[in-house]
Amino acid sequence: MSYQAASSPPNHEPAVQSFIRSGWLSLGAIAWLHFQKDGRGAIYIRWDEALVIDPENWKAVADVQYLSVKDAELLALCLEMNASDVVVVIETYNPEKEVLFFVRMPDGSLLDYLVAFQDLPTPVECFDVMAKLTPCSGEVSNN
Repeated sequence: MSYQAASSPPNHEPAVQSFIRSGWLSLGAIAWLHFQKDGRGAIYIRWDEALVIDPENWKAVADVQYLSVKDAELLALCLEMNASDVVVVIETYNPEKEVLFFVRMPDGSLLDYLVAFQDLPTPVECFDVMAKLTPCSGEVSNN
């Protein structure tokens, strides 16, 4: 497992890393699907610790969306960065093996991760697995 994190408040990291690891198949598939459709980008997560899926396991609900380099202005606004800096970050990762995450926490802090797991499937493999499990086989519906 490889996490490269910057400016991450230590009290949030374990929960976010657990969320990414436990949802990796879906997150990796989302990243690869949208990379194929929209080009390079990042998964942007608005984290709300107040919402809980499973109270016994304390799994947090998060608002997850993929923003491509085409959405650099929107992503820059969400990240409070300038668009050219966002594009530089997005252009440096390997979409076949890594997923770039930006996580906005309820306290306003921003966590950023470039994630690649040695013990879990690549984003391409995640997409292949999820496509076999879902009836839509990875197709995105506009309905």
